[in-house]
Amino acid sequence: MPLLLHIAFDNLCRLEHDEYLFEYNGVPFKLIQNDPRRWSDVLLTIVPHENADEADSAYAAAGEFLSAVSWVNRSPILLRYSGGIGQAHFGDLREALCHCFDTPEFHVGGNVVGFTIDRLPKIETSPQRIALALMRDARGANVASLAFLYFWQILEVAGEPARAIADRLFDADPARYDLLPIHAEALGMNGRSIGECLLEDYRHAVAHIRRDHDRRSFVLDNLREVQRFSIARRLAENLAQAYIESDLNLGGPVWLTPVRGHEFPVYVDEDFMRAGMGDIVRD
Repeated sequence: MPLLLHIAFDNLCRLEHDEYLFEYNGVPFKLIQNDPRRWSDVLLTIVPHENADEADSAYAAAGEFLSAVSWVNRSPILLRYSGGIGQAHFGDLREALCHCFDTPEFHVGGNVVGFTIDRLPKIETSPQRIALALMRDARGANVASLAFLYFWQILEVAGEPARAIADRLFDADPARYDLLPIHAEALGMNGRSIGECLLEDYRHAVAHIRRDHDRRSFVLDNLREVQRFSIARRLAENLAQAYIESDLNLGGPVWLTPVRGHEFPVYVDEDFMRAGMGDIVRD
């Protein structure tokens, strides 16, 4: 029996409509926005019962879609598997309702409204896919030290040392990062480069709680530690944003468009818009 798969997510930026039907990477989805004060939003899709490969593919497509939404709207988004029900409880995807309700993992007040899913970046490579997923989860993290690790890992996705990337990006446009002298002092740069400071005193300090040779350790429940990691988190996020924009060459955009032969609107790029005009269904 086919299963109606539920993938719950929390999205700080509320979309214009409460329901959307679309296809992403060949997987049809129904997006339902629930009351964010009570329940998480959900992506629904139908998969064959006990077909782990189909479920994995659907979850991966959902994750990539939400990464793209998070990137274009600069919105924190958290997702997770919420459950599934048999087809006896629904007809087709158009008629499907949310049956598995998850409690939101962060507060979404519903006041940041009016966002859309109509236009997204085109994700084509593994580094792009990994970087945007890390960005999505890092922005949703509520602990600065853990968010910092994800932002730092974005700089590593293509294989170049993150320290070198951080130095290159910062030196190219220091004003972009708004690092005031008081912030540099709080970070403890002590004449070191941005990359060296962030690698040694922040990335390594979080990844290795016990350190030798008098290297700086990460101290939990310490006010000054919280303050300096807040600065490092913001700096790492700006570096990660700049890296994705300048180095990873996201394609696109892609637009959500009704296309002949597809039950639901699909995302198409500029090449398709030019070459496939006869396939686009117009109202």
